[in-house]
Amino acid sequence: MSKDSSGDFENSKMSTLDSLTRQVSEDRQILSDLSAIMPNIELLEVTLDDLEELVAIRIAAMRESLERVGRFNPVRARERLVSSFRPDHARLIVCGGERVGFYSLRATEADLQLDHLYILPSAQGQGIGSWVLRGLLVQSDRKGVPIRLGALKESPANDFYRRHGFEVEGESEWDIHYCRKPQQELYVNAEPTMLLPS
Repeated sequence: MSKDSSGDFENSKMSTLDSLTRQVSEDRQILSDLSAIMPNIELLEVTLDDLEELVAIRIAAMRESLERVGRFNPVRARERLVSSFRPDHARLIVCGGERVGFYSLRATEADLQLDHLYILPSAQGQGIGSWVLRGLLVQSDRKGVPIRLGALKESPANDFYRRHGFEVEGESEWDIHYCRKPQQELYVNAEPTMLLPS
């Protein structure tokens, strides 16, 4: 390798390292900012004992949207959650000591699947869902993989996910499928301040 080539390679390595350092710094700042905005939010691990409470949260959060499309059925809503329930994938969302929602995030070889994200109607409109989702997007960016999800057609959730950078990837009979690609592909280890499923 010539002297010039060696210098170019070293400059490239330094540029990449500087870029990664900036990314991690921005990552930590996002989490710090989110914690400052929502200091009363906790994400707690889920057990099998929490299942019925999660079912109730899902039904309460989805009821209006399901009724709008003539699909509200509490039995079916319960079955959909129970059939895919994995406590190790889920986190309870607690705000001010109250359990106000939950999410379920599943890692595959190719992506992260956000199977569920529900906030009780009484706690919606306060930025809680955005706080949680932005933390999950940081995880997606850190891993360098896309995050995918489905939202019921005609649900306000569609606007929520579009606002957070998700793009339509396809549609099925009742759902719109979204994908948000990672914004950064390379990460060194940061110290997340949120409890996220691995």
